[in-house]
Amino acid sequence: MKPRPLKVTMMSSEDALFVLKNKSKLNQNSNSNIYIKQDLTSCQSKYLAELQTELQSRIDNGEKNLTIRYINKIPRITTRGTTKRDREEQESPRREKGLKTSKPALCGANSSVPE
Repeated sequence: MKPRPLKVTMMSSEDALFVLKNKSKLNQNSNSNIYIKQDLTSCQSKYLAELQTELQSRIDNGEKNLTIRYINKIPRITTRGTTKRDREEQESPRREKGLKTSKPALCGANSSVPE
């Protein structure tokens, strides 16, 4: 029998973030048939699928310890076991105070960044 999705809406974004961060603990029991996925827009789903394809390609080419992490609400391929500071330095060089950088437009010029 095919599993049916159940949409759950949380009262606060903090509650939703807590559930999403702890969803892996739910599947520690091997008999568990419960899965939690974030509700993504089609644009976000497409971007994440492309990122997962790139991740698999890089792993197949011999790169090790890679994973997808959300940095500033944007999924990116990073190295496992690095600190937040190490990842930030990999992403971009240090910025001078007062300079602002824009977030990348992932789904067209006028679209918002995936959350």
